[in-house]
Amino acid sequence: MGAPRMRPGGRSRVVTDRVLSATAELLAAEGYAALNFQDIAKTAGVSRTTMYRRWPNCAALALDAITAAVTERIHVPDTGSLATDLAGLLRQIADFITSPLGTAALAAGLEMESAEGPSARTTFWTRRLGEVAPIFERARARGEVSDGFDTEAALAMAAGAVYYRLQVTGGEVDAQWIDRVVGMLDTGRSPA
Repeated sequence: MGAPRMRPGGRSRVVTDRVLSATAELLAAEGYAALNFQDIAKTAGVSRTTMYRRWPNCAALALDAITAAVTERIHVPDTGSLATDLAGLLRQIADFITSPLGTAALAAGLEMESAEGPSARTTFWTRRLGEVAPIFERARARGEVSDGFDTEAALAMAAGAVYYRLQVTGGEVDAQWIDRVVGMLDTGRSPA
């Protein structure tokens, strides 16, 4: 499931932005199970036909809305240091997860997977890993990590720690906790 086909810019972009915004708003307020094209169209001020031309179902639309929100709210830092880049990224991830939309997005991911299969999850996370990879590429260029550094594993450990802390233990993610996680990852050595 890829991004909807559309002309760049113009009216199409405005309509798409309104639909994605309305979807995110309703997802945060009512959850994925309550999403339907009729309510989204009414909130966005567009026709359902317009929406069906771009998205085949609510799962595809929800995935695009979540992706747009994550892209808007989680920016890849470039501070000149792997440790501070990772700390900034983890802070943004924690802030998003604890927001109403982030909480709804996590729940929606599980519901969408049962309806759509793992392809939606794979598409989303492959895209996110590609967007975050520059943190590690810059660290490699600065000599902070080795050429064999496992970017995917490092991101999994760092982001996974945030999800674990917030979703499993219910703990807080503060600056000191983030520094502990980053300190454990900031060795530049992949396990053998």
